[in-house]
Amino acid sequence: NPLQGAIIGLATAVAVQAAFGILQGTYDYLFGDAGYYDLATRRAVSADKIGGYKNIYVNGIRTNHKNAIEQARTAFQKELVAGEQVLVFHNPSSGTIADLTESGLGILFGGGSIDQQFSTALERMSSAGVALNIKAHSQGAIIASNALVDFASTGGIVPDGSSVIFFGAPISEGRTFQSWIGAGGASSRFQFLAHPLDPITQLPFPATSGNPFDFGRGLYNTIRHGFEFHSPKHYFP
Repeated sequence: NPLQGAIIGLATAVAVQAAFGILQGTYDYLFGDAGYYDLATRRAVSADKIGGYKNIYVNGIRTNHKNAIEQARTAFQKELVAGEQVLVFHNPSSGTIADLTESGLGILFGGGSIDQQFSTALERMSSAGVALNIKAHSQGAIIASNALVDFASTGGIVPDGSSVIFFGAPISEGRTFQSWIGAGGASSRFQFLAHPLDPITQLPFPATSGNPFDFGRGLYNTIRHGFEFHSPKHYFP
């Protein structure tokens, strides 16, 4: 039956692609490498030259470095106007399935390779004793939260006056808050932003603070508008 053969062939192709994505995401979790970019110049920065930065942006899934830079520009508008330097800690993408796999592993098992690299970045940037300003979006919130836990486990403490904003996060406010407090961050300098029409922040799973009704509303919005309300521009208009 030609139709049956076509269906089997399509299903096989989809399964193979999904399996490859899962394997790639597992590899990225274990061995992935982050990128570092200066927001103003858009140029790559060596990992050992980031000590002078205090403003840091961490991106989410399906974001190449050019889009990460544009997102950081939206999130750090005021800092750019003030002439401050901003570091884009780029979490590279290997596609939707791979990125979701990497995110899931980060939620379930804690810090992977990228998370540990951000922990090292926190150590380097904190060494100057200047207050840090961290903004982490979507999967970037998982990375930043895990990195803060790893940073604290080695005795790391963020400098006085440091602040963090987790937004569009697929993990709970409680989890991110505990990671921040554990690294010496002040509760008054912590923010967790969840847009009511962003389905990612309304996931009805134990790892998040969402519920089925809000997730349904967010999913309906996603069908209508895509992931528009997950974009940084809706968190930093």
